[in-house]
Amino acid sequence: MLDFLSVLDFFKDNLPDPLDRLAYPIAGMTLAMIVINAVVMSTALYTWFERRVLGRFQSRRGPNRWGPFGLLQPMADVVKLLAKEDIIPDTADKPAFTIAPILLLVPMFLVFAVIPFGADSFLGRLNVGVLFILGVTGVSTLAIFMAGWASRNKYAMFGAIRAVAMLISYEVPMALAVTGVVVLAGSMSLLGIVGAQSVPYFLVQPLGFFVFMTAAAAEMSRAPFDMIEAESELGGGYITEYTGMKFGILQLAEFMAPLATAAVATVLFLGGTSGFDPIPGQLWFLAKAFALVFLMLWVRATWPRLRVDQI
Repeated sequence: MLDFLSVLDFFKDNLPDPLDRLAYPIAGMTLAMIVINAVVMSTALYTWFERRVLGRFQSRRGPNRWGPFGLLQPMADVVKLLAKEDIIPDTADKPAFTIAPILLLVPMFLVFAVIPFGADSFLGRLNVGVLFILGVTGVSTLAIFMAGWASRNKYAMFGAIRAVAMLISYEVPMALAVTGVVVLAGSMSLLGIVGAQSVPYFLVQPLGFFVFMTAAAAEMSRAPFDMIEAESELGGGYITEYTGMKFGILQLAEFMAPLATAAVATVLFLGGTSGFDPIPGQLWFLAKAFALVFLMLWVRATWPRLRVDQI
């Protein structure tokens, strides 16, 4: 796995002397592009995986037309979205309408920037990594409200207000669940939390793990908490007026959220890269995150949507 210092040393050794000062920004941009492309490709694969799993749960095939087993379906979706007309309502607040999808997507990338995939495998090693994740993911609330308000559509606005109310409500139990992990580990560093787990914290704090996953599902607007986009009631929620690639970016952020949640939960409750030799720690991390993703899909496929009062 690449880490920032090794990439920085590579550019320092290979750039001419006058360009040495550019080694730092070039190394940062290189790693950022690697992370962004890896996360986007993983999200595209996850969309296929989710459709196939839901198809099996519902006794149908799922995507199977484009490529073997439908593996090229994400690429077909991207081509379709690129070909769609990008429509902005005449009465919309155009700058806010355009910025909202980007503002919803960027926090997902920032979360992956601080996830430790190994002792030296991360973009940023922060001693307040937990606080950083809680802070950047809170921006999603602002982005959703911007999308609904900028649309100047009453259904989009109602969907955004309902979403913001639910997101703010579930921030409190999520923060409390994470606080238990921080107290046990004695550190807010994600690498420190992984190192402190001689026993995975989901065994020590099963209730905290359950509360964290429940609150995360609610913040992702995943079933059974998908009231934010209740199509039968709100016409699509805050994304009602979005088309083309703006809609595609919103969907990318939505499908990326389960991967980010699984990665964070793996670090906080499942010991991150810790495991048994000779299997590399990165493979342990991916296996644990995959298990959490499948668990969230299982809940989505079998649990009907909750009513507003139940949420």
